[in-house]
Amino acid sequence: KYALPRTVHKLFLRSETERHPTVRSTAVRCLAIAVEHWPNDELEPFIQNFMASIKKQLSGAAPATRRSARMLYENFQKKYPKEAAEVHRRLSPQVLRQMQRESKDNSSRRGK
Repeated sequence: KYALPRTVHKLFLRSETERHPTVRSTAVRCLAIAVEHWPNDELEPFIQNFMASIKKQLSGAAPATRRSARMLYENFQKKYPKEAAEVHRRLSPQVLRQMQRESKDNSSRRGK
């Protein structure tokens, strides 16, 4: 339990500062898993960090990082719908269009 804040902090740091897109994408994916599986009371101190990270990573240039960010956003939305709605309101129209396009592309690939 006591290692959790350090772990989350390191993941946020990697997702924000790492130059290599694969490492950033993996860090964001780990954050998505954390949101899905860790208890709310352990995640709540990091809500603002999650919101900022989601917004930034959804706007990123690397497709793999954006995919991981969508996974993080979806998991975050299930646990924290009010906060996820706030993130959604803060996204630029370009990012929203990109999310919609990529979501349709992924849906059509899964259907084949």
